[in-house]
Amino acid sequence: MASREMYNATAHLSSLITWDRDWIHFGTENEIKLGLLEKLIEEHLSGNDLLFIHGRTTSRQIKKEEIIKTIRPFLGTDDFQLWTVRMDKVIRFNKIGVLHLGQRIKKDLEKSTDTAVFTTKFVLEDNKVVTYVTHEIEDGAWQFFSDDEFEEFESVARIIGLNEIMDKDPTLKQLVDMEPGHIATRKHKEDKWTIKKKE
Repeated sequence: MASREMYNATAHLSSLITWDRDWIHFGTENEIKLGLLEKLIEEHLSGNDLLFIHGRTTSRQIKKEEIIKTIRPFLGTDDFQLWTVRMDKVIRFNKIGVLHLGQRIKKDLEKSTDTAVFTTKFVLEDNKVVTYVTHEIEDGAWQFFSDDEFEEFESVARIIGLNEIMDKDPTLKQLVDMEPGHIATRKHKEDKWTIKKKE
């Protein structure tokens, strides 16, 4: 996913984050508690890669073992965030030397119209019909695809609010009860959805 897409996706998802009540002080300048940061990152953010969210053009995916080296110049001087690749957990760092732990609220599709969902440029920009929908079991993410083929998802990926994609195609509302771990397919917009468990 490109820097701008990461930045936009996490900004959109921020409204769904539940933050811990207390901020944690990690220090500034020569008094930064790197041991504390390593422990919190390891315990709170799962996975081998993390998303470093700093700006529209400077956000990127980074190997977990390189995170401390990457964030060191920004600690106590800049605001930034670290997210899991699944975008379900986050640590936000404040330039005054404190951080906040957060995780995404689980909501179902019908009640959470502000949820960010993944789709493609074919659906959004070319107005192609959505024919394939997935509801991932790992993180509850929704993805909406047309029949168009592509080699790299990152090059065609787009983030949109659930309410926006449903406004474009109200027939997608028929999928509100589809459980995680399932896919829905159809050939034409007028067809009924076929829903089955993802293999």
